[in-house]
Amino acid sequence: MEYWDVFDENMNKTGRIINYKEKLKIGEYHLSIHLWIENTDKRYLIQKREKTMRVFPDMWSIVTGGVMSGESGMDAVIREAKEEIGIDLKKEYLDKLGIVKREYDFVEVWKATDNISLNNLILQANEVSEVKLFSKSEIKCMIKKGLMAQSIIDEFDKYIW
Repeated sequence: MEYWDVFDENMNKTGRIINYKEKLKIGEYHLSIHLWIENTDKRYLIQKREKTMRVFPDMWSIVTGGVMSGESGMDAVIREAKEEIGIDLKKEYLDKLGIVKREYDFVEVWKATDNISLNNLILQANEVSEVKLFSKSEIKCMIKKGLMAQSIIDEFDKYIW
């Protein structure tokens, strides 16, 4: 079972821990991560979400996930990258780009720079259907065509583009 720490509107832990399926109260937040992985050739690893996903099914996105209780954002990035696409990220390849406050969560936006081979990836069944490398301009075109998950568009424009 996955548990989350609950934060207040200023991103301070409240001391409350919830099951991730529980609803947060107004003014409560949990911590999430988004990971942009840039290959050494300046292209980004983008993954397509399975058609059966509850949120943004069959849309292109990035590694995302919730930060478990007691876990740091960096630890969650490393865990989620391993779970979703089977890569072992090294901490020295990670940079925290910023934090986005949304309705019920704070999202730590991270970037990893590594030489990723698509052939070595292990995609998480029932979550990721495929992965590809895209340039910034190709991602911008995908956004215009409505192919990218809405939750990552603003941060692409702010931190990546």
